Amino acid sequence: MAQEVQEATEAALEVQVAGVTGVLQEEAPEALEAIEVLEAQVDHLELGLHLEEAVEETRFH
Repeated sequence: MAQEVQEATEAALEVQVAGVTGVLQEEAPEALEAIEVLEAQVDHLELGLHLEEAVEETRFH
């Protein structure tokens, strides 16, 4: 039962995200582009953080 609720919730969120994305594409494509750039920057920073943590672990072990 909990699995079904989680799946239904995830599906509903995907529909909402798709709707918001569609609105942004039509109404404010610059905002959507800015969001995509920010997401890429966050991914890059997270990767850098993981690499830094791996270096620290290697250095101290």
